[in-house]
Amino acid sequence: MTLQEFSERTGLTPTAEEYGLIENMYMAAGDMDKDTFCRDYKKHAGSMILAELLRQVQIREKQLAERKEELKECRVKSSKIAFLLVEQSSMYPELKLCNLAAEMVGYKEVVRYKIERGLPLEEADKEYIIDKLK
Repeated sequence: MTLQEFSERTGLTPTAEEYGLIENMYMAAGDMDKDTFCRDYKKHAGSMILAELLRQVQIREKQLAERKEELKECRVKSSKIAFLLVEQSSMYPELKLCNLAAEMVGYKEVVRYKIERGLPLEEADKEYIIDKLK
């Protein structure tokens, strides 16, 4: 919803900063349609409870974004470790390092990595490729 839409529906003219908070509240309201939100906002605009709930939602959203970034970094590190295991498995096949790598990034990624790097394919890798080509 735009500031203009909000103003037309409510008759209110918030500052840009105030509208930023209103917009955050609207986005946090889930599937609520614009008209319902605006009617309810007019009734409860000064509510301290709503303001605190919005503040808590914003804190949780920030924490979630931080956790998502941490997870992304962990996945990158995990991939690097997994592909190092794939490299090592070509030198030490008896250690079954590819199995660990596949648990970390998936068998498809292990096979793709081997092909891209020209690493030797095991019989199971070849069977996997043939199965996917069917």
